[in-house]
Amino acid sequence: MSAAQKRLNLAYQLVHELPGTMAGMSHGDLDLRKAFTFADQVGHLCPEDARKVEETVLPGADSKTPRSIRDRARREVIKIDPAAAETRRKKLVSERRVEKQPCEDGMALLGAFLPAESAEAIYRRIDTIARSLKTKDESRTMDALRADALTDLCLGVPSNVRTKIELRVDATTLMGLDDNPAILSGYGPMTAQRARELAGDDTSEWYRILTDPVSGVVIDHGRTRYRPTKALRDLVNARDQRCCGPACNRPAATCEFDHTIPFRDPEGKTAYDSAGPACKFHNDIKEHGWTVTQPTPGRFLWTSPTGRTYDVTPNDQYPPPPF
Repeated sequence: MSAAQKRLNLAYQLVHELPGTMAGMSHGDLDLRKAFTFADQVGHLCPEDARKVEETVLPGADSKTPRSIRDRARREVIKIDPAAAETRRKKLVSERRVEKQPCEDGMALLGAFLPAESAEAIYRRIDTIARSLKTKDESRTMDALRADALTDLCLGVPSNVRTKIELRVDATTLMGLDDNPAILSGYGPMTAQRARELAGDDTSEWYRILTDPVSGVVIDHGRTRYRPTKALRDLVNARDQRCCGPACNRPAATCEFDHTIPFRDPEGKTAYDSAGPACKFHNDIKEHGWTVTQPTPGRFLWTSPTGRTYDVTPNDQYPPPPF
């Protein structure tokens, strides 16, 4: 579809189906990219259901990233009609494919249209292999290492590196008592039916996380040594899901374990309420004038060198279940 046709389609949606989105653009709360992102997620809904999603997702959208708006909208779309969402997913699964596109100077693009859990697991595996190869004497970039890891795996070079994907789902959904959307870390909302299918796989390993029924906060696992235990790292990643930096969508599992209060400080500790997943960029900027505090577990206040403050709750697009 051409760019002009996409804009015409959006204009029709705004006028006839999405008055809330149009009002948000008129008031300056939504830019064109956010409007496109939202409209794309609700384009298959009837106008009444699309407006229900608007009422839930668009308030406060001026301070949200397009990725956050997309994930919130996808979650609400699944909630409105879980059966229809599952039907759409199954249809797209039947269209899975691998594509190759020739490029210039002896290069080519190789891509795959896959179920989200398969794509996430494949990427995590090649990323883990690439990171294990990134020594101080390694001149290849991380992108090049990932490309080489994928090539080696596909062409038969063995590796004993194992990886995992994280899928969060309510216990009541697993039992079939409701159809609340599950959350695949690094991807976003997916249907309850697919979550139950993955849970029933012989290779799946599940663990329980106890949360506060109102805030969704997980039990604290404080530590007094610098390096976190695997349990603490997994707990913090499960809480935040993404990098704790402003407007960053990097999955927590691929981030560094960051001490909100530097461990070298007298009050520094390796603890649940003083830790968060941070990508290398957001970890490094604290050495260049940025500061960060964590008023409550999972909420981060970043202050730039110019004094501007950013209030970040990485997992705020996935609210705790209503029980």
